[in-house]
Amino acid sequence: MYNIEKIVKEAGGKDYIKLLIEEEGYSYPDIQKVLNINTSSRVTCKKFIDYCNAVVPFPKVVQASRKWMIRWTKYGSTYWQDDYLVEQILNKLDNPIKNKAGTSERYNISMWGHPSANKDSYQMRAHQVIWELDNECFLPEGYEVYPLDGNFLNLDLSNFTSRTTLERKSFYSSGERNHFYTGNARYVNYTRGWNRISKGYRNSVNNTCEICGSNNNLNTHHIISYWLFSEEDRNVHSYDNLLCVCDTCHGHIHQNNTQIVPHISVMKYNKLLELLEYLKSQVPDTLMETYKDVEKQLGLTDNQQPST
Repeated sequence: MYNIEKIVKEAGGKDYIKLLIEEEGYSYPDIQKVLNINTSSRVTCKKFIDYCNAVVPFPKVVQASRKWMIRWTKYGSTYWQDDYLVEQILNKLDNPIKNKAGTSERYNISMWGHPSANKDSYQMRAHQVIWELDNECFLPEGYEVYPLDGNFLNLDLSNFTSRTTLERKSFYSSGERNHFYTGNARYVNYTRGWNRISKGYRNSVNNTCEICGSNNNLNTHHIISYWLFSEEDRNVHSYDNLLCVCDTCHGHIHQNNTQIVPHISVMKYNKLLELLEYLKSQVPDTLMETYKDVEKQLGLTDNQQPST
């Protein structure tokens, strides 16, 4: 029968065990080999594990993750300075996990302990990790990392930069082009029975998102922006100018990340073209960008046609 305390004392005592666990990241089997303890005896192994746990509580996770967790607990706030963690992260980046986000694909890697990692899967965006390794700091709150070429699958360091989330929102949907905009404009055309009209339209399409088919968090979207209409123009709320969409698809539309043309009928498309032509003569210069956004959404700049 092994005298665990005697073996440890002869090897250097409890401080030696702490060194092996905390500094070197050794697992139990590693330490048993170092101390020449027979691992075939379950009783001996349990005594040894209990002894080590009394010295340094050991993370109860799968063997392969133990060293990572030990090192992360010690160096997590400056993980880019720990050679072992950096080595493991680079190995993960060689074989990242491909995930789909909205209409684009991107790479994730598992990062146990990272404050930005998903609480269930421990995954986070690979390009953010690359940025943090290069800048040797966590990405500040309110910032995001994005690819200069728009391709999240291009993990070249030179392809990534950072910006605030407010900058992104301004870039994609600034001022009157933003459907959440509440600043000064010609007027706010969500009047004259809009709640009743929008509910009636959603009911007419069976309360289903006309882009993805979802039944959750539905909105009624103006295909031709209501900013382009005069206050007395009732065409703004015509069913030909409306689209039932969920929150996610609604956001994608306003960020020009979703094509709506394939989801509307030929009859509605032709009505929209007539309405857009009618509005063209009365659009002020300050709203020409909004007008061009509508043209893009209707595929007029790409020679698209509705498929239904």
